[in-house]
Amino acid sequence: MNNQQLIHEGLALLDQVHDHQPIVATASTAVHRLHRSPQLLTTLIAQRHDTADMPHANLVKLFEKVDRHFNEGELRDLCFHLHVDDEDLRGGSKRDKARELVLLMDRHGRLPDLLQQVAVARPKVTWRDTPQQSGGVAIVSQLNVAVVVDIARPTIRDVARYLDEQETAVNFLLLQHSQPDAFLDATQKWNPFIKAFAQTMNTSKHSFSGAKLHFFLSAPGALLFGLGCIWGTVDEALVYHYEKGTYFPVIHVSRELR
Repeated sequence: MNNQQLIHEGLALLDQVHDHQPIVATASTAVHRLHRSPQLLTTLIAQRHDTADMPHANLVKLFEKVDRHFNEGELRDLCFHLHVDDEDLRGGSKRDKARELVLLMDRHGRLPDLLQQVAVARPKVTWRDTPQQSGGVAIVSQLNVAVVVDIARPTIRDVARYLDEQETAVNFLLLQHSQPDAFLDATQKWNPFIKAFAQTMNTSKHSFSGAKLHFFLSAPGALLFGLGCIWGTVDEALVYHYEKGTYFPVIHVSRELR
């Protein structure tokens, strides 16, 4: 299932999600309401995990373990044994390269090879984990999460199409105004939106620890400034700009921005 198919199915399920039924799932898609306030709704849209197919179920945990248990030299040795040129892995840090290695193995159906090699190198570590869960439903864990702030205009279909063009599989966090088709009221303070954003992102960081965050922002500039103040430069993320019918990764948020 590509991102566009996931969003098509996910948006069709959104109307079924409510306070008494925060998660709705089909055989292929799970939609989970993670946060609700009078101002903001945050919804996870993810591919449902097929528990019959478990060569390895949790990429996030696998990545975290590779990053934790292998230093830079050992990671290069691991790449050598897997016939992977570590110079071809995107990112400058060891953590980035560990993430890219796991993603590469997943894309090419070589997770069993990776699991075999890490088990030989670190036999005391438990490498096979149960599927990632959201609301009690097994979902496909992804090492990329698209955070779509969808307030000024609907953008999530454009985001899904762009990510498919980039061959980047993601889980989606969709942040919307709590009232359908409503716009922000300029006569009121927007601080509650900022607080709601902070709450939902803190919750999400626990659920998707280790995943790379991609921000796609469709909201008034003043609100985006407030969101940036809350996010700061401690946590890493990529921020995208929409122009000429597509997206461009224009800001890499990190401590180096300070």
